[in-house]
Amino acid sequence: VVRRLSRRVTDYLRSIQQISTKEVIQSGENEHVEFKSSLRWNLKAARKDDRITHASLKTIAGFLNSEGGTLIVGVSDDGGIVGLKQDLFENDDKLLLFLTNVIKTRLGTLHLENIHFHTERLDDKTILRVDVLPSNIPCYFSEEKLDHLYIRTGPSTTDLRLSEVYDFVKKRFGES
Repeated sequence: VVRRLSRRVTDYLRSIQQISTKEVIQSGENEHVEFKSSLRWNLKAARKDDRITHASLKTIAGFLNSEGGTLIVGVSDDGGIVGLKQDLFENDDKLLLFLTNVIKTRLGTLHLENIHFHTERLDDKTILRVDVLPSNIPCYFSEEKLDHLYIRTGPSTTDLRLSEVYDFVKKRFGES
């Protein structure tokens, strides 16, 4: 049953990858779609901020542990295209390399096969689209000396309490 459901979700996500980014944005945020204004730049403080990168990685981990989804960076919560210029990457390759490296470091190299990302131009601005397929193994977000297990709960990402992790992993991934 879980594998059949997983296949259906994977098929759905493959189909959403065929939907244009503009259409995804117009549909708005939901349990499978999240917008972030920036990848590493705190717009309010006007400086680089690891907490901004943390928020995007947390969403990606939540998608991996749940039913997958699409993260679009460079778009405000209301669907406005803000672009990634404020992130101050020299070029798109540097941005993609940065994202690859933080995913490897914080989420693990094994999860890269379920994460597909690229930059696009919309309204003369560069945005980042990250399509995430559900993982077959739990994705733990490493932060300093702690690991977190994030899941999607409706349109938000939730850090499971330690007392909930075992039951979730057993139910979702079939591990004991």
